[in-house]
Amino acid sequence: MKAGDLAGALKCYSQSRDYCLQPTHIRAMCLNVITTSVLLGNYAHVENYSEKLKAQKAKECQDAAAKGQIICANALGDLQQKNYLAASNKFLLIDFESFSYP
Repeated sequence: MKAGDLAGALKCYSQSRDYCLQPTHIRAMCLNVITTSVLLGNYAHVENYSEKLKAQKAKECQDAAAKGQIICANALGDLQQKNYLAASNKFLLIDFESFSYP
C-alpha cells in the first residue's frame, strides 16, 4: 500500500481538531486521527481519540456508521492489548447495517 506522510497527516489532523466547532466536524477529525493512527500502528492514539468520541456531548447526532467506527476503534485497542474477549464482544456490538460496501 502506498501512503504519503502519515506522521505529518496525524499532526495536522490533531491540530485542526482543536479549531472545529461543530460536533460533526469534531467527529470527522477524530475519526481521521483514528484512521491515521491505525495505519501508523499507534494504538495509544486510537484509544485516546475513541474515548474522546465517546465522551462527546452531542451523542444524538451520531449515526450508526459512526458508532460502529468508534466501537471498532475501541476493539482494535483491545486487540493490541491482547484482551481478546473484550475485543470480540465489542466487534459483536457493531450493527451489521452500519457496514459500507463498495
